[in-house]
Amino acid sequence: MTEQLSFLDEPQVGEFELPYGVEMQKCRSCGAPIIWITTEKGKAMPLDVAPLRRVGEKRYARSHFATCPDAATWRKTKSPR
Repeated sequence: MTEQLSFLDEPQVGEFELPYGVEMQKCRSCGAPIIWITTEKGKAMPLDVAPLRRVGEKRYARSHFATCPDAATWRKTKSPR
């Protein structure tokens, strides 16, 4: 039997691959455990440590901005043009 690949094998909207071997830190606002990653655009982003799901060896987690009660404090606003 051949293995079928599914669109669910890839990160979904709002999910990012949770790397192994990265130092866990605490959110400076809420104290939750987080891991920092660098996005494809070179921006630093915190991820929740608890994975949402696993696909084989990959773990996918949500951006901590989606779950932190103080996320608005850290949100950068775009200046009007």
